[in-house]
Amino acid sequence: MNHLAGLPAEENDKLKFIGHRTPATSKVMWDKKRQLAWILGGLIIGTYISYSDSLDENGKFVLSFFIFMESLVLIIMAVLFWLYSRRK
Repeated sequence: MNHLAGLPAEENDKLKFIGHRTPATSKVMWDKKRQLAWILGGLIIGTYISYSDSLDENGKFVLSFFIFMESLVLIIMAVLFWLYSRRK
């Protein structure tokens, strides 16, 4: 069943460019802007959480714990990026 059959050719091409599933391409590919937005968003939120967790009871910043937490954020992001960008 072709869900884009009733659309004009220019709308069909526009939907293909945006990254929607089409009969011709059975894969949905992330475009570069969306990937960059997710990576930047993950880094910003992950760094904020790592920073706030790296403050001890007195408000002193603990660099070693921050580096540990930030490395966990980067490892998790790298694994998820690898999982979602694999070709099947």
